Amino acid sequence: MHFLDRYLTPAVKTILLLCLVFYFAPAILDLFKPGFALDFHYRFALQPEVAIFDLHLWQFVTYMFMHGGLFHLLFNMLALFFFGPAIENRLGTRRFWSFFLISGVVAAISHVALYYGFHRPTGMGLPAFGVPGLVGASGAIMFVLLAFAAYYPEQEVLLYLAIPVKMKVLIGIIIVLDLIGLGNPGSSVAHIAHLGGLVAGYALLSQYHRDWDIRHWRWR
Repeated sequence: MHFLDRYLTPAVKTILLLCLVFYFAPAILDLFKPGFALDFHYRFALQPEVAIFDLHLWQFVTYMFMHGGLFHLLFNMLALFFFGPAIENRLGTRRFWSFFLISGVVAAISHVALYYGFHRPTGMGLPAFGVPGLVGASGAIMFVLLAFAAYYPEQEVLLYLAIPVKMKVLIGIIIVLDLIGLGNPGSSVAHIAHLGGLVAGYALLSQYHRDWDIRHWRWR
C-alpha cells in the first residue's frame, strides 16, 4: 500500500476510487434494496433522451465513472493505473483533471451526435443490466493514452500482454480499430466515443504544447 500511495497521483487515485465505488456500491446495495442498481444505472449512465430532454446533464460526466462489466472496468482501470500517473506528473493535477473530463464529455457528445444524427446504435458502450446507455471512462482514457504516446512515443508496451509495440504504434492501431468499428452499429463498443475522446485530447494537447509535431512524434 505504501508503494501505491507513492506511485498513484491524486487525480488518478480519485478516478480509480470513483470507478470502483460506482461499480461495486450499487451491486452491494441492491442486495438490500432490489432494483437499486438498475435505478442507479438509469440516473447516472448516459442515456441521450433522458440527459437532454429531462435535463439530466450530469450524465455527460457521471457515465465515465460507470462500467458495464468487470472486464470493462479492469481494462480501463489498468490503462489509467499504468499510464495516468506519468501524464498527471507532466501536466499537473488540475490540468490533468480538466483534460480528462473535457475529453470524456466530448466523447459523450460524439456518441449522442451519432445517436441522433445518423443511426441509433444497438450497442451503447457495454450496457449494464441489459439496459442501453453509454458507460465507461474509455473516451477519457483515450486522452491519457494519446498523451503518453506524445510524451513517450518510443516506449514499448505489451499489446494483449504478449506483443511488444511502441506507444505511437499502439495509438495508430487503436484509431484504425475504432474507425473499422464505426461500420458495425451493433457493436457493444462505443467507437465514436473513443474517437471523440482522442480528438479532444489531441486538441487540448496541441493547444497546451504548441511545439508538438504529431506527424513526427516529437517536439519542434
